[in-house]
Amino acid sequence: PTTYKAQLPGGGCQLTFTIAVTTITSMPSVAAGTLEYCQNSPAVALTATPSNPSYTLYYYAPSNGATQPSIIPATDVVGTFTYQVAEGPSSTCISSNRANIPVTILELPTITATPEQPLCFGQTGSVVLASSGGTGALAYSAINPATSGLNAGSYTYSVSDSKNCRATATA
Repeated sequence: PTTYKAQLPGGGCQLTFTIAVTTITSMPSVAAGTLEYCQNSPAVALTATPSNPSYTLYYYAPSNGATQPSIIPATDVVGTFTYQVAEGPSSTCISSNRANIPVTILELPTITATPEQPLCFGQTGSVVLASSGGTGALAYSAINPATSGLNAGSYTYSVSDSKNCRATATA
């Protein structure tokens, strides 16, 4: 604390006052690693643990200096984004030290289902599947309908990648 004196106009009275400046330098803790979400999938609010239980957490979106009491990451754009969290006793007294919370939005795989119509009356149709993208190996769903010997109708197929990001197509 620093003590100051103020002289009032006209002489005479002098006021003494003290200003104590509190600097918060602590930082909340966050889980190790990167949070991952498939593109356009629902996300949950970011979490952290304050170093002092009486402190409040303040979150920051990438490239945004405004504090927020809670943030749910957007999942519409593929890429890696760094959110941040700081702590303090009030919204006017927040530590300048921020913990990073990396969030990666994963690209969805793609799938196409191309119908092949029967050439002659009484024959059945088929569907040719093709897929790409995503992360790691792609796998067609075990519950997908057959791709040959198909009667007239609508058939929906699904593919997922190693991160369980899923895409569907209908033929």
